Amino acid sequence: MLPDSLDEWEKRLRPQVEKVDLLGEILLSEDEVHLLGRLIGDLVRQHRWKQAARLLRERYPCSYAVFLVAQGVRGYEAGDFWSAIQEATDLSIPSNQILQWGLFEEIVQTDRVQAQRTNMLDRGQWGHLFEEIVQTLPVAQFPPLGGHRYIGPILAHGGIPDYCLADFFDRFLHPLVTRPEYASLSVEEFIQRRLLQAGVVAQTDKPVLRFLEYGGALAVDFVERCREMALAWAERGEIPSPETVGLPPRVVQGYQDWLEGRARPSFRRRATYRSPVLFLDPWGWGPALHLPSQPVPAPASDVQALWRVSLSTEPDIPVDIRRDEMDWKTVPHTFPLPCPAPEYQVALIFAWTDKGGSPSEETQREWRIPGIQEECPLMWFDPKNGRLLSSQGALPAGRLWVLRHPDVVLEAEPPEALRVTEQFPRMPGEWSDWIGEEVDLTQAKGLIVELISKKPKIW
Repeated sequence: MLPDSLDEWEKRLRPQVEKVDLLGEILLSEDEVHLLGRLIGDLVRQHRWKQAARLLRERYPCSYAVFLVAQGVRGYEAGDFWSAIQEATDLSIPSNQILQWGLFEEIVQTDRVQAQRTNMLDRGQWGHLFEEIVQTLPVAQFPPLGGHRYIGPILAHGGIPDYCLADFFDRFLHPLVTRPEYASLSVEEFIQRRLLQAGVVAQTDKPVLRFLEYGGALAVDFVERCREMALAWAERGEIPSPETVGLPPRVVQGYQDWLEGRARPSFRRRATYRSPVLFLDPWGWGPALHLPSQPVPAPASDVQALWRVSLSTEPDIPVDIRRDEMDWKTVPHTFPLPCPAPEYQVALIFAWTDKGGSPSEETQREWRIPGIQEECPLMWFDPKNGRLLSSQGALPAGRLWVLRHPDVVLEAEPPEALRVTEQFPRMPGEWSDWIGEEVDLTQAKGLIVELISKKPKIW
């Protein structure tokens, strides 16, 4: 029977925490993680964050830390950590109370829409609490890992997230057990050498790189155990049990899934496919989609890779395929968005000629990329990389890029806190009337989005 209170969870988890180096070594089922997340979410809803954080820190530290790690390794995907946490705790902002992206709580005042930040799940507060708690626990203490201050250590405590396992098997484990030049190296030397190879670093998910670079003896031990698993498969044709090899069941299962994908080339290796990214290039493309490199499960001579984007004047966008070590990959491509739309549908397609000479194709993966919503026709971007800001969480303070319809007026609270630091050139195509600028919201306590027209025509 599963514990049905945080007191019971803490009583169960504390002795386990005292016996492990990594919090991810504590194995929880999906149902257990779901229940633990719900209980933590209930606690936060019942109290203001300050009181809830005190209770979690003083009474339920192991429950909180183990939950973030366990849910993180399951739910992390393509740089997005907090969406899975919000879903598990049920602390997401209700859809009928959000403007674009769930960034603000909506308050309607006649013709004005006032947006105020929500503290239901403030990523900085939740991450800082994890940092404080882990420092008091007898577990591994990771140095600053680069990237996000809080997400790096959380994921490091889980090892390598499920979403990133295929990358680890492709870029590190497979070369380790198959390439002769690595046979004489220790695992530590192998890791160091691979991390110095620019091509490997550029094409590997960041959580994999951070864990291997900063994980020290824990990372070396993990790779050693994975090598033992891979060699057992190569020599005897069988995969050891998780207990035999000392690895989490999810890693052993992930390796089996990865092997099946390599042995039977198909169009179903979903975990390795990366979502297209909407970004802004103020001085060139304007709003555009980055169509990232994707794995091709057959030799390039047998398959043609195509992208299909809604609103495109071309039915298909062919992309080249190149050899990447032992695998085939599509070449990254940039697709300028021709016009505003509520959503951009993107599909990755593989085409080939069957044995009878007839053309065939299969849609491997489809994505729906959020675009412009009529009730709030603007988008925010991170100036560091131009990427569209996440559809969850609070709008970060600091310098941001905004692309807004002419009918949208921004006001800060207090008014002088909104500073326009740069006006961007006119955008191309049907975006030419839209206003692009860099704004500084460092001192802003709130943001007001005013629509001059109640229903501006944007497409």
